[in-house]
Amino acid sequence: MQQQYFLSCSVNVRYYIGFFILTLLLACSKRDDHSNEISKIELVRTGAWSQRAATTIIDSSLVLGYWNVGGEGEHIKKGGYFVGKITAGFWDTLNLRIEKLSLKTIKPEIYLPYRDGSFFELVIHWRNHKRSIMRDYGVKQDSVVDFLKWLDKTYQNVHLQPTSKILKFETSYHNLPINTSKP
Repeated sequence: MQQQYFLSCSVNVRYYIGFFILTLLLACSKRDDHSNEISKIELVRTGAWSQRAATTIIDSSLVLGYWNVGGEGEHIKKGGYFVGKITAGFWDTLNLRIEKLSLKTIKPEIYLPYRDGSFFELVIHWRNHKRSIMRDYGVKQDSVVDFLKWLDKTYQNVHLQPTSKILKFETSYHNLPINTSKP
């Protein structure tokens, strides 16, 4: 009788171990629904009288391109074109934040009554789509503006090297005439 009890217990333990292993395998094989479908993002920051203008471009090859006017108040005092590498983790974080804010479906533009104010323009490229979002960061404060301010500072965490290559930006406001003289 005692032998039957041990056999019965060992059969139950086998079932529990088998169930545990199967559960563990299923949990480990669960795929992440997140996919980095964004191929490139571009951000232009204008400043009053274009004195603090800067443009950042980041693509899925983890290359960050940066251009700025340079001068006082800039992280990089000398203006021009720069390139550097971001990490895959940062690219994943960027994609997750864009998805969380639903930037691919958000209203693309707010009314901007002037062309030389303090605002951001973000262009998101994914698959065969492109969306341009503009926000005045001096007036309107929301989660989109907070994201754009965060994104605008990302170049500060990348080891940038000057480049003679002129980077192509598709933002509307990057190629405005730049006034580099002091008021």
